Amino acid sequence: MVTLWFVLLGALFAGYFALAGADYGTALLLRTAPPGRRREVLAATGPFFLGNEVWLVAAVGVMFGAFPRLEGELLSALYPVLVLVLAALVAFTAAVQLRSRLGDGGKAGWDALIFGGAAVVALGWGVFLGALLAGLPLDAAGHRTGSIFSPVVVLSAPAFTALVAAHGAVFLRWRSTVDVRRLVVPLTRLAAGLVALVVVAAVVLVDGVEPLVALPGAAAVIGLVLAGGVLRPALAAACTAAACGLPVLVIGAARWPVALASTGDPAGALTVAEGAAGPATLSVLVWFAALVVPLVLAFQGMCWWAYRDRRPVFW
Repeated sequence: MVTLWFVLLGALFAGYFALAGADYGTALLLRTAPPGRRREVLAATGPFFLGNEVWLVAAVGVMFGAFPRLEGELLSALYPVLVLVLAALVAFTAAVQLRSRLGDGGKAGWDALIFGGAAVVALGWGVFLGALLAGLPLDAAGHRTGSIFSPVVVLSAPAFTALVAAHGAVFLRWRSTVDVRRLVVPLTRLAAGLVALVVVAAVVLVDGVEPLVALPGAAAVIGLVLAGGVLRPALAAACTAAACGLPVLVIGAARWPVALASTGDPAGALTVAEGAAGPATLSVLVWFAALVVPLVLAFQGMCWWAYRDRRPVFW
């Protein structure tokens, strides 16, 4: 039961990064478009924008209910990063919603807030993922005792940002009339290079990370390279989306059965079983999952079916 819930948690986070990564990626490229065409950039993800965020809400709900100790330890150890991500996410979402509803005045300011919010969210999630991969400086009681930054974390932040930017460029090539073809190849190559560096650094520098992690890392790099110059737009977007979701699955597999690794006192590490709720709670939560997960999938499928036409919807 614990394993199944952990897999569900990973799948929800991976789905969030794969889908919402397009939102953040297109926002990072917003200011490359002429001012008069920036609405088209936002319109590319407009129909899916709020639906993509539902995956994060569902993932946090699963963590809160099924892994309360893990949720508490993560919030304690990564509190500044997660608060910054949350604040940037709120600002980014509000700016996207308000930009076209308050007239033409001040759109440059909203554009700056959209770009800045997306950049902070992408960098913050990169730090978060890198810290989970590299481990945290925890004492025997599980409390953080030092800086979370290490070579892997420092590389992960720009790598994930480049990854979502590449995803945004490929997504715009597929779903928008804004010409971003000149950005697709350099961004996908930059993301591929940085992802490869993170994988190599994790295998060489981090204790407990198996070399087999290089296999899905190599798959992500190959997918990014192919998406940049070979594949058709829809398939290329699927590849970059998969590359955005892969880090969650890679970290879960690389650290299993440890949910929170410690680079300090080994006693501070938290296993998946230790971070989970009791069997009775997990059994009750099965009904929650049976209701929420199909609703999330159905809502997402409905949005994609309703807006399957690639033409942008102006909103």
